Amino acid sequence: MKNVLFIIVLLTISTGFSQKSLTISGQIQTDSHHSGGAYQEFVPNPIPLGNYKLLLIRHLPDDSIPEIVKTFQTDNEGKFELEVAPGTYGFAAVNDSLVANQFLPLPFYSDEHEWMNTESTTWSMNYGLNEGPITVTDEDISGIAILRFHSSVCGMCP
Repeated sequence: MKNVLFIIVLLTISTGFSQKSLTISGQIQTDSHHSGGAYQEFVPNPIPLGNYKLLLIRHLPDDSIPEIVKTFQTDNEGKFELEVAPGTYGFAAVNDSLVANQFLPLPFYSDEHEWMNTESTTWSMNYGLNEGPITVTDEDISGIAILRFHSSVCGMCP
């Protein structure tokens, strides 16, 4: 009887100290613009970025390089839902070299001087009125909107 009571007390104490599982969810979209030749006004038209792989990264309190928590893939509609423990999170591209204070995939810039072409890919994120790292405390966070924007310029196009 003492052993059973001891086990019940241990289980009660251990469940009181376990971390609550929370979720963060949202959608990743992509948009692009090409300029060169005749002027074309840019009209934003983001579309879901389906089946895209990213890293979920967790920021550490000492502003060091974030740690990789998991690799995940969006569904066909660019949506994701991830279980997380309380903490501060961001995202990175699968091939990124992580840097301190990073919370989105690193921008990409390319210059092809032969044809005077340039291209870039940048990322932005918001959720509610917030931009920047996602801080999870005691509630789920939904409605995270991540946008990948790709632009290119052709300097030799008529």
